[in-house]
Amino acid sequence: MKLFWKFFFSIMIVTQVCFSIGGYVLIQYNFQNTLHREIDYLYSENDTLYYLFYDNLMNLYERSYGVISSDEFSKELTMIMSYQTFKNNNMSFQIYTNNDKIFTHNMKIDYENEMKDHLEVNQRAYRVMDINDHYYIYCTRKFKLAGMTCYIDNYHNADQIFLDQYNQYNIFLVLMIIIFIVDAIVIMMISWWLSSPIKKLSTATKKLANHQYDVDLPIQNNDEIGTLSKDFLDMAKQTELYIDQLKEYNQRQELFIGNFTHELKTPLTSIIGYADMLRSKKVSEEEMILSANQIVTEGKRLESISRKLMNLIVLKKHDFVFNHISSTAFFDSLYDTVMPILKKENIRLEKNIEEYPLYIEYDLMKTVCLNIIDNAKNAIDENGIIIINGKCIEGGYQIIIKDNGKGISQEDIQKITQAFYMVDKSRTRSHGGAGLGLAIVQEVIHLHHGQIEFESELNQGTSVIITLKENNDEI
Repeated sequence: MKLFWKFFFSIMIVTQVCFSIGGYVLIQYNFQNTLHREIDYLYSENDTLYYLFYDNLMNLYERSYGVISSDEFSKELTMIMSYQTFKNNNMSFQIYTNNDKIFTHNMKIDYENEMKDHLEVNQRAYRVMDINDHYYIYCTRKFKLAGMTCYIDNYHNADQIFLDQYNQYNIFLVLMIIIFIVDAIVIMMISWWLSSPIKKLSTATKKLANHQYDVDLPIQNNDEIGTLSKDFLDMAKQTELYIDQLKEYNQRQELFIGNFTHELKTPLTSIIGYADMLRSKKVSEEEMILSANQIVTEGKRLESISRKLMNLIVLKKHDFVFNHISSTAFFDSLYDTVMPILKKENIRLEKNIEEYPLYIEYDLMKTVCLNIIDNAKNAIDENGIIIINGKCIEGGYQIIIKDNGKGISQEDIQKITQAFYMVDKSRTRSHGGAGLGLAIVQEVIHLHHGQIEFESELNQGTSVIITLKENNDEI
């Protein structure tokens, strides 16, 4: 059962039961009060009759010196009943003995008095009886007079009391029907008002389950439901933030794996190239030492760059150690690394380097240059040339890597630093790329507080300009 109907039926049942019990108790209370007032009045009347008859009969008894006949009793009673008091009050009563001899009465109905046998002397009692579809309240008193056991009975008609109770029940039934209808409408509105925030919360929960985190949940009250709604919104925001963090972390992992695979290719190609030269050719001892040294250097750089890329991409650490390195030595090392690769592709590499103390993280900056050269190599079809220029400029140092490849459109230039974006997907994939290189380049240049720009024309080539600031000691 839905919460709306639980609210509705529970409140309806409680209100109707409480109202029914309250109305019944009120009617019964009123009925009992009226009935007891009538009984008190009947008792008072019985007392009046008793004292009036008893005093007069006792006077007669004393005047007769204790000898009085039934006829004299009856005559005295008849005289008493002729008093104006009885004529005006129109009382209904009778006086009789325990052997049912009636001295006098003005009863208009007959009934069997079952109470007299259970009474003590000078005790009185009442009984409500239904005679011929009419209600009567009878009162009986037992007393002793001249050695005789006598009784005084009187009664009142109680039809009006029971009729009032019946009419009150009818009115109460009509009121119950009216109140039921009004109550149902009001409680339905209250139930809707109480359950509406919960319905909205349920809808928001379904949206959240369907990965829709932009839930709109207006908070109108400061009650428990309002607090729950606020907590739910906070949870949705935290969940969205956590999901975004997971996506970002997952993307960083993919970026690391793709980029590490990309970075693995260049040193391995260089290592394989030098190793193949040592295996297939007779070289001088000096050339052998230089080739072996290059293999060891690239192997160590491969080990180092894997750890640094993990810190940079996945763990987002920026606490790298920067050192001053001669620009000439840096680009000579770069030249030695890429020569076997470019030679295999028949691409000529030229470098024009001005001496400058670069303040860089060696492995990461070399990764930047290797990525750019690799992209240039992939963009060249034939008669390729890659030119590396390093020059001092005002306030820093500028590195320009230029190729005569296919070039890049202006639309693609705006997107090439995005992770996984590839200008020519078929060409990049054929060379084992994943569109990750320039995204890492951008990250490393940002780490060095530098700038990177791209200038390109279709079928003319591309120039990548890296500007490093002079005061890089503050990095």
